[in-house]
Amino acid sequence: MKQRRERKWRIVKKVAVIMGSDSDFPTVSGAVKTLKSYGVPVEVHVMSAHRTPEEAARFSSQAKAEGFGVIIAAAGKAAHLAGVLAAHTTLPVIGIPIKSSTLDGLDALLATVQMPKGIPVATVAIDGADNAALLAVQILALSCEELSEKLETMKEQMAQGVAAKDQPFRRRSKSCNFQEGKLCWESLMKNAGCLVFTIRMTWMWRKRPIWPFTPFSIEAGKRRNRCESEWKDQLSQG
Repeated sequence: MKQRRERKWRIVKKVAVIMGSDSDFPTVSGAVKTLKSYGVPVEVHVMSAHRTPEEAARFSSQAKAEGFGVIIAAAGKAAHLAGVLAAHTTLPVIGIPIKSSTLDGLDALLATVQMPKGIPVATVAIDGADNAALLAVQILALSCEELSEKLETMKEQMAQGVAAKDQPFRRRSKSCNFQEGKLCWESLMKNAGCLVFTIRMTWMWRKRPIWPFTPFSIEAGKRRNRCESEWKDQLSQG
């Protein structure tokens, strides 16, 4: 009995990938690869919501009885394929707007996502075939523990990949902060030395006008004294 339950638990329903044209396959192939990587059986078909509406309606209405769990529909331009399929089934339908040469896929996006109340279509990004496949896997994982575990493993690997990419930048930021802190400390000590010197000179020459004693002003004072002494020597020699 336990073995039978485990076998039933591991049964994965099929996913139908429907394209409006065979020219959409380069985009849709990413979804097929992703589904196969999770061990999900896939069937790929070409159907048109406008050229073969009866075939699309027939397939959609019989999909549940034929063992399908999710339908992925990819179409461009006036992309009504996902909506037509969703109208004839209670299975979840995922729409992939395909980028076209005219409006860069915006027309397909609006046609797919703007569905009337009662006929939902889960729409992914333009040419977002990989996310469509992952969403289909997540839907099937609600009744399959094996798929759920694979998804959790995928999430962990994604997090590890991001953390690995973040490490070099963390090391750089730490070294930069250390250097900046070192420079700030050195600057503070220099300024503190100038301040102490200024206080001493102020105390010593209380009755004289006080210069802003800085290393630059001190050097300028030394140069002025040298010039005065040279001028006096020239006067005495003359």
